[in-house]
Amino acid sequence: MARALPETYVNASKRVAITSLINRAASILSKKRLILLLLALLLIYNINFRTIGSGDTTPASLLPFNVLEYHSLTLDHFYSYYVSIGLTPYYIVNEKGVYVSMYPIVTPLLITPFYLIPYELLKLTGYPINLVDPVFSLTVSWMEKLCASFIASLSAIFVYLSLRRIVDEKIVFICTIAYALGTATFSISSQGLWQQGLSELLLSIMIYVIIKNESTDDLINIPLIGALSGLFFFNRPSDGILLLPAIIYVLSLKNYKKIFLFLISAIAASIPFFGYNYYYFRNIFGGYGSLLSIFAFNWGAASNFLGLLISPNRGIFVYTPIALFSLAGLFCIKKINLPRLRTFLYVSAVAMFLQVLVYSCFTIWWAGYSYGPRFLAGMLPLVVMFISLSLPGNIGFKAKDKRKVAISAAFISLLLISISIQAIGVFYYKADWDSFPVSIDAAPWRVWDFHDTQIGRSFSDGLCQMTFLNIFNPNSINIIGSYGDEQWGSTTTQWLPNTSYIFYRSAIDHNVNLTFNALSFYEDRPMMIYLNGRPAYEQLINVSGSSVDVPLHVENGYNNITIYAIGGGQSPKDIPGSTSDDPRILSFAIQNIKIV
Repeated sequence: MARALPETYVNASKRVAITSLINRAASILSKKRLILLLLALLLIYNINFRTIGSGDTTPASLLPFNVLEYHSLTLDHFYSYYVSIGLTPYYIVNEKGVYVSMYPIVTPLLITPFYLIPYELLKLTGYPINLVDPVFSLTVSWMEKLCASFIASLSAIFVYLSLRRIVDEKIVFICTIAYALGTATFSISSQGLWQQGLSELLLSIMIYVIIKNESTDDLINIPLIGALSGLFFFNRPSDGILLLPAIIYVLSLKNYKKIFLFLISAIAASIPFFGYNYYYFRNIFGGYGSLLSIFAFNWGAASNFLGLLISPNRGIFVYTPIALFSLAGLFCIKKINLPRLRTFLYVSAVAMFLQVLVYSCFTIWWAGYSYGPRFLAGMLPLVVMFISLSLPGNIGFKAKDKRKVAISAAFISLLLISISIQAIGVFYYKADWDSFPVSIDAAPWRVWDFHDTQIGRSFSDGLCQMTFLNIFNPNSINIIGSYGDEQWGSTTTQWLPNTSYIFYRSAIDHNVNLTFNALSFYEDRPMMIYLNGRPAYEQLINVSGSSVDVPLHVENGYNNITIYAIGGGQSPKDIPGSTSDDPRILSFAIQNIKIV
């Protein structure tokens, strides 16, 4: 006869089962929370319905399609399109007789799998992989924005996972929001395929794995840190100083086997990109090798250093004032119980200082045309980690503790200001401040102009057009590449550079007329109009003004209408005897544009 189990054993088994069930439920809820956070950020990042990139991001947006269609890392096919419309893109360079990206190719190669579905859809529906085709051009823009926003959202998820291991849940959530919406992650990384976006993602994953390794010593952790380090360096070599904390952490393990695995995995991840850089550019940095010529350590770097921190038009503490709490976080590292993690954080603080110093030594330390301190975006996961360390024990709204109430009020105020400033970059920024009244590249002193700030000007100029929505309106005529609307009396006018585009959607094949009034800047110049890459019309435009009426046979779907100034435009500041500081290249002023 079988003996009954002791009651204590039965009760213990029940407790184990209940605990297991609770843990499983918590795990499911946690995963759902992460998915909801990811989807919410994707929605917020894309709600402005436009891509905010530049020539810097163009190769990354084109290379995945190039790999899938032509099985090549060269961009000859796309370069020929730019030449056909009279452009010489600085971001595609001739090396060894072929045209390649000026910028690192880690980002475009890693995102190529995401392009498989749109690529196959384009092929199935008969659209060519050619910029002449408007549908393909629009797909390139859409995919750039979607991939950039996904990379940024995923980096926020890993920031969340990292913070959850060192601070409580309420602080984790609010700091994740600070990272995702109150920093350049929102205004820069989520809006276009800048290298900074992937730098943030790779760094956030490294931080997570390092913190996780302190509690779960899995064999895969260290090789993973190595692989991430290799990708991080070749994605943006100028951010390489941020690898110092990870390297010191691995060395602090004092385990030769793990150090060896770290080196092997870092080398393995680096070899393809090192080979590419050395083959085409004969140096480890690839196209970034040319940046060494603009690196100069001198007394001017001190002023630049302050400019990256506190200037009204490039300072990180101005565009992301919540980052001020990261300074307080430096003094809270000592509260961390894990010695190796403490060392990692102290070295991270040094690396962040050196990172700002490195960019201070660049002769283009202000990062050209961009919203705020774009160059510093790569270190934002570390900034937010230090913010989170400053909060435990210092925030609360109980009336008895006035110090906590004051700190909490300051934190929330700075967070709301940070989110508002970043939202201005997402919804209002048009690069007008960077170019007018004088180019920031020609007059970097403008970063210290308190009377004409980039944030203020962007906001006062009003919301940007949501270009992804405009294309679905057949009556909308949005000139892409213009300098924006100006009011000449009661007439809306747009100045064009050398080349501008109109994407026009037609439901059928039929004949239309493109009509507008135009005047040429400074001197008469011929205008050429292309339809889907083919010459369609040419007319001499007078400085006194000309009426233009262009008959076009548009096709069912999207049509690419290109307005091109033969011989190019001119800058007002370059006109003999001119007192203007306007650096824009102007060709034609366009008014009353219609397609009928």
